[in-house]
Amino acid sequence: MKKIADHCILVQAESYSSACHQVRYYFKKTSLVLYDYLKISKERSMSAASEGFEQELNGRLKDNRQSILKLIKELETGGLTKTSELENLRQGHLSKTLHLLTHFLDGFISVDSAFYSLVDDCHNITYQTQERMKKTPEHYWIVSISGYAESLETGSLLSLQGRNWSDPSC
Repeated sequence: MKKIADHCILVQAESYSSACHQVRYYFKKTSLVLYDYLKISKERSMSAASEGFEQELNGRLKDNRQSILKLIKELETGGLTKTSELENLRQGHLSKTLHLLTHFLDGFISVDSAFYSLVDDCHNITYQTQERMKKTPEHYWIVSISGYAESLETGSLLSLQGRNWSDPSC
């Protein structure tokens, strides 16, 4: 099996066991990312009451922002600099890059999502969730997982990783 993604998933749960159950259920039901095997890392998973929670969370949020900036740079390098140019965007490399970017911006998880909140169904944490986390940190968990596939054909292919960026048809 080949590891194709790592994610840090935020859930609201009474316990670590319940948090893991929510994450497994989500990945079993979603069609946005497909894995043959999901491995949960107990060592890297923690409640918001745990030391190191904010550092882990902020690091993963930063990773998401870096992915967004990388996609924007790729669009600019390909010549797309204004939204008015979208009308004439041909299918191919740039349209697929734009598709990946919109996944980050509109809240759809992808294999490139370093952090994803099942609480808010997006790649960030809302102000309301941050406030609830402060009041009851023991009820919020980040569950660190790795997704594996037998081959890239059986796993999700929407990814920044492993793409042939020089091929305009990819």
